[in-house]
Amino acid sequence: MKNFVRAAVLVTACYLGVFAAETVRAQQTEYPVDPAFSAAYAEVKDGRRLVLENNYEAARVIVAPLAEAGNPVAQNLLGIILEHGSGEGASLLPALDSYAQAMAQGYGKAFANAAMIYQDGGVDVPIDLALMMQTYRDGADVGYGPAHEEWVWHLLWGDPSVQDHAAGFVQAQTGVARFPDSPRLRTMLADAHYYGMGTPQDDTAALKHNIVAATLGDAYGQFSAGYQYFYGLGAELDNTTARVYFEQAAGQDYGWAYGYLANIYYSGYDVAPDYERAFSFARLGEGRDDGQAGYFVGEAYRTGQGIEQDFNAARAALIKAGADGYSDALTSLADMAYFGEGEPEDLAKAFDLFDQTIAANPDDEYGLYSLGYMLMRGEGVETDYGRAVEMIERAVALGHIDATFEAILLYGSADFTGAHSDPVRATAFCLFGGAEGYFTTDDPDQTVHDTCAHAAAQLTNGQRIEARTIADAL
Repeated sequence: MKNFVRAAVLVTACYLGVFAAETVRAQQTEYPVDPAFSAAYAEVKDGRRLVLENNYEAARVIVAPLAEAGNPVAQNLLGIILEHGSGEGASLLPALDSYAQAMAQGYGKAFANAAMIYQDGGVDVPIDLALMMQTYRDGADVGYGPAHEEWVWHLLWGDPSVQDHAAGFVQAQTGVARFPDSPRLRTMLADAHYYGMGTPQDDTAALKHNIVAATLGDAYGQFSAGYQYFYGLGAELDNTTARVYFEQAAGQDYGWAYGYLANIYYSGYDVAPDYERAFSFARLGEGRDDGQAGYFVGEAYRTGQGIEQDFNAARAALIKAGADGYSDALTSLADMAYFGEGEPEDLAKAFDLFDQTIAANPDDEYGLYSLGYMLMRGEGVETDYGRAVEMIERAVALGHIDATFEAILLYGSADFTGAHSDPVRATAFCLFGGAEGYFTTDDPDQTVHDTCAHAAAQLTNGQRIEARTIADAL
């Protein structure tokens, strides 16, 4: 079975973008009541409770007279009642009018509510993203933190017509200074640093802000800090610290954290392997991330580590994980077809799945190695030494040890003769493998030793120098 590795290229590509675009918006901070409106809040306490219970008719009886008397909190609540309690297809203009009365008194929540109407539109209010942005900005100006958060989110991640990364970065900084207890602004500032949005890319600065958000108890910040430590982005790779942050995020049921915890406990990253715990985490995260959690569910069933072996359950979980975008699941399915695990051996199916792996992740070293191996031997596909050379050399460049041995055989063994045969390159890969310690840490069979000796014996002094130069460049 292949080794479990950190799929750095795959996950780094998706890093915070997926989460920032879809998850962070839901994490709004409930700011303390502005003292200027404390009396107004006290007056509408019962009406507010009824609105939160969606009992709009009863709430209106309490709220409407207070709104007419000038209570800004009541005016905002009446806007909510008119917007959400009037039935589908009702006019939004009365709600906007009520929000406007509260906005005129500087009541921040009304700005956010009005902005969302301009964002989504309605039967008699067209979508107006420019007015939405201005309304969020006005809400930020009166000191309402969630309005500032939404303004920054749209500047960084919103519709292209309103995106402005430079302004988003500046306003994220301004927001952090104004609202230091807002984890959402912290994580958005972290995202800006991580992606280089309006500022040079800076992993270290991103991690600093994610740690602050994590300290504030934010699940997204906890996950993001764990992610950066897991891959050594902005700090030295630290599995233990990563695990602590992932466990904090999982404690708040943050779905993406479970797959990473499954990986850590299954692979034994600075912790004793615990297959049952890995399976438990994987189950909790299955279907809630990019497929990593489902992949470890599948591997547990496939290997019988953490749960009773069940190839049918393994296949089902791995198919779902592959469909969710986790390419390692495709290589596991390919292995199952290749070795006939729970199904008849099917080399053509295995080759096709390895090919799909590379289409999904061109830097999957195990997939590249496997394709090269099968192309060399005509397993499930016609022999193609030219494509085999391409696959094997790409796998070598990514650090796959067995691919180095296959390169030696491909270039130097009499079993694989053809236009690609090249004793100079065979010797170069022998020298490279020796320099990397492959021949001592994972000794190949005698065939590889014999191939190296045979290839080197054919070289002139000049070719030996050429082979050394190639080896140094690998």
